[in-house]
Amino acid sequence: MVRPTILHAIRHGWLVACALLAFAASGQALAQTSITGTVTPPSGGNLEGTRVVAFDPTTGKTFQGTIDASGKFTITVEPGTFTVAVFGRGTGQQFFQNVAVKEGEAITQNVTLAAAKPVCIVKAAAPIPLTDDINSASFADAPDININAGFNIVEGVEQIANFRANQTVGGRFRMKYSDQGLHIAGDITFAKPNVNFGSDTELFKGNSLEIILQNDPFNATRTQPDPMHNFRVVVALTEQPRLRLGQNLEQQAMVNGQAANLADIVSAKNRADNLGTLVRVNLPWAALTTGGNTPAAITPPKDNDIWAMDLRINNTTPEATADMPARQFQLSWSGFGSADPRGLVPVQFCPTAPQ
Repeated sequence: MVRPTILHAIRHGWLVACALLAFAASGQALAQTSITGTVTPPSGGNLEGTRVVAFDPTTGKTFQGTIDASGKFTITVEPGTFTVAVFGRGTGQQFFQNVAVKEGEAITQNVTLAAAKPVCIVKAAAPIPLTDDINSASFADAPDININAGFNIVEGVEQIANFRANQTVGGRFRMKYSDQGLHIAGDITFAKPNVNFGSDTELFKGNSLEIILQNDPFNATRTQPDPMHNFRVVVALTEQPRLRLGQNLEQQAMVNGQAANLADIVSAKNRADNLGTLVRVNLPWAALTTGGNTPAAITPPKDNDIWAMDLRINNTTPEATADMPARQFQLSWSGFGSADPRGLVPVQFCPTAPQ
């Protein structure tokens, strides 16, 4: 006969074992699926505004991380395989591809940032006709600029579940320059092309391309736009493109004191699949005038000058109407969307293509 005390001990031990198993299982379920690490700024730099983002190129899902003053970061994700981007104002973007994370797993990825290196804008032998698009020989030696991933999103993060990379909005660009102007070619995907209900001073509320340009050397300490050196251009990408300049888009395009013919500056046509827009912009240096009491056209860049700029894509909210214009997302080349000049990309006007 088994004594009651023995039965009690067995029963008690079984209950304890079950409790321990349940606790372990709940611990696994509660473990955070994440990517963590520490970001170290470049020498003399800081981590103000640094972003850490994980993007799943298969699903298009994007997860924004948090970073503390000491540089420690956490990105809470779902199980998957990610491209992780870490970047700050004035630093180059660091990418880590094929970062695989399992359920309940915390992957560590430490990062040391470096000062941003200028991106080459290649010199054209002559001004490029608007009929030459991004796929033409005229732009063959220009580096590709891709603005089509979750880490490019700077506005509309609250709608991130609706973002599916190039199915929603995204673009590929190439740029060149001449003594006449800046030549931009883009291939932009819009879920709903040819739509922009924004007024002339709110062209950013619909399908549009923004060009932010700073015509003096990149300055990683300047926090406010300088009206003598910072310029903003927004092009509404509709069947009849519109274009405005100025920090508040208060200016029409003028060249040498005369209203510019937009047909000489902008071309936009639907792609053959009707899901995107091939856009060309020939932005005359003469159309960019300084602020102050005596506005004057800027001086064209000299070979090897270093300026700073950004390209930004806006798309119309699918439900937007003429009465309620609205933007769904803004994507930017730099990964920053504010007016803070420190978020711009340094560019170098290269007389020959980099080898």
